[in-house]
Amino acid sequence: GFVQARYNITQWLNLSGKVNLDKTIDQLESFAYQGTPFTPLGGDFTETGITVTQRWFDAILSGSNRINNSLKVDYRAGAILQDNKHDALYDRAGGLNLTNQFSLNYATYPSITQDASHIQTQSLFAQVNLAFKEALFLDASVRTDWISTLPPPYSTTYPSVGLSAIISDLARLPRIIEFLKLSANYAEVGNGVPFATTN
Repeated sequence: GFVQARYNITQWLNLSGKVNLDKTIDQLESFAYQGTPFTPLGGDFTETGITVTQRWFDAILSGSNRINNSLKVDYRAGAILQDNKHDALYDRAGGLNLTNQFSLNYATYPSITQDASHIQTQSLFAQVNLAFKEALFLDASVRTDWISTLPPPYSTTYPSVGLSAIISDLARLPRIIEFLKLSANYAEVGNGVPFATTN
């Protein structure tokens, strides 16, 4: 499921939001006949149930203003919430009392294994883009994540800045050079840790 909405506050400022839900449910069965290599006596049977739920919510305030004929600024700020859950249940017969009767009712050494994880990330971000004569561009952004797999109050922050120039629009160049662009960028990235690592 996916829903998106946008509201124009003014001609140059708008508020948008998205809600996304992705849910997958898998029910799996595995059959191993007697005589299959590495299979217990009588054969083996496994049932697996896996549910994955991913939720995404965001709200973004965006604007665009022309300061003068040469300078334009675009900017946005917002918040994101990501919530991911994973649940799995594995039932294995460990051999079958009745040969090739694929049911847990005939399990020789039944075993049940459960696996689950829940990771939530809350984020705030801001971005600004300056354009001078549509030839010189400055981009800067910063984002901070609070990740549930890290103990509070730890967070990760990702700044970035970039400068690019279309030299062929700013200066006269030899005719052999039709287009020349130079750019320099700096960015930092980070991440949380896998579920339950801190435990």
